[in-house]
Amino acid sequence: MSEEVKQIRKRRAMTTEAARRVKISGHEAEKESGIRKWLTYFILLVSAVVMIGWLIGTISSFLNGELSLKFILKSLTSILISALIFSFYLYGGWLVNYC
Repeated sequence: MSEEVKQIRKRRAMTTEAARRVKISGHEAEKESGIRKWLTYFILLVSAVVMIGWLIGTISSFLNGELSLKFILKSLTSILISALIFSFYLYGGWLVNYC
């Protein structure tokens, strides 16, 4: 190979590497934005309040003797969905890191 071809390949590799670094650092800066943190904490708060509310409702229905299978299934479904949302945002969105 000629010396010119080697230099061209070397420049192309450096340009590609620099573009990749800029793309990664921009994505990391987006993760650290203030509004993203604020919304994450807000979603954590809302999902925690929903879980606590459904737990209080379930216990209250049990103590009043009005507990039915329909209500139990509805409350378990709501608690499960809130728990999944809570865990997703609490652990930093692991799914986003793999996409």
